[in-house]
Amino acid sequence: MTRWPRWVGLLGLSVLVMAACARVRPVETGGPTPASLPPGDSQPTDWDHPFQGNGVQVASMEVASEDVSFNIVDPAGLGDANGIYVTPGPKERAAVAFMYDSPYGRVIVIEGLPDIPDAESRMAAYEDSVAHNGQPGYWTTSTIVTLASGDPAIVGASPYSSSTIEWVTNGVQFSVIGPELTSDQAVSIANGI
Repeated sequence: MTRWPRWVGLLGLSVLVMAACARVRPVETGGPTPASLPPGDSQPTDWDHPFQGNGVQVASMEVASEDVSFNIVDPAGLGDANGIYVTPGPKERAAVAFMYDSPYGRVIVIEGLPDIPDAESRMAAYEDSVAHNGQPGYWTTSTIVTLASGDPAIVGASPYSSSTIEWVTNGVQFSVIGPELTSDQAVSIANGI
């Protein structure tokens, strides 16, 4: 896991950011306990501090672009970002997160270099995630969708957390997460970026 902090890892290499979004949060009755969570998932996502508090807030997209090795895309349709955060470390491994308070509630759009650069291998990983739907130990139900841009994306949903979406366009991996996001809302946001 070269580009993402340790807190991502539910599905390993198959869908790293989706795993970060599908954090299992214990429920009052019948939910998983911290001891039963997958490795790295003992904490809920911190929706106010992207990258589990390890992100460095920057003043603008222009400043963020100086800290990454890819072309940042200004997410459309969500209004003005409440904050822009960059992961610390080398530019080649950095990612950026845009935090919004949108009509869908808190939404974070993460951009970075693809975890799986090869499109064929990435699709195989998406398909592998779908193949694990409903199996013991897998918290997320995955669905592959085609965005308006024609790019394939993987949507994750869990009874313990909100929905997520991840895709790659023009060499940049995008992930959309939010504490109250539905699958339809995640796809709608992705189609607007």
